[in-house]
Amino acid sequence: MLASNDNSYLKEYVRRQSVLTGASARPAPGPDPHAGRLLTDRSEYIRFLESQLDAVTLACLTAQSFDDRITSLGTAAVTFDEKLLNLARLIKCSQSVEKEQEAAYHGALDELNKRVRASERSVGSLMEVEASRVFIASEMLQGKGLLGGGSGRGSR
Repeated sequence: MLASNDNSYLKEYVRRQSVLTGASARPAPGPDPHAGRLLTDRSEYIRFLESQLDAVTLACLTAQSFDDRITSLGTAAVTFDEKLLNLARLIKCSQSVEKEQEAAYHGALDELNKRVRASERSVGSLMEVEASRVFIASEMLQGKGLLGGGSGRGSR
């Protein structure tokens, strides 16, 4: 029953004893000659159990380390997701502000175009009124004989 497991205490004990005595690492076939002494060698058994306990403790610490790493990576992933969501919201807000500013700019540009057209119409109507006044004044001067037939340079 003790020799059924490859990591059994009996096999480990036999291996160590064979290394210490210089014998082969293979146990002899048949009943083990060390089996009787093995059951009574308490310090060797305690050393074996301590080594097994150390191996289990090391495995548990390694598993805990990996668990801590995975937890920290999960926390980092959640933090990065929140940052991405905040950046997406910021971009969306920025785009809406940009659209509002663009609409205000186009509205101001349209208003400016309307005012320029109104000014052009006003200037055009003033030019027509001024042209008609000049025409009327030149006919009055011509009727009185004060307006010369030329451009006014040759009258001297």
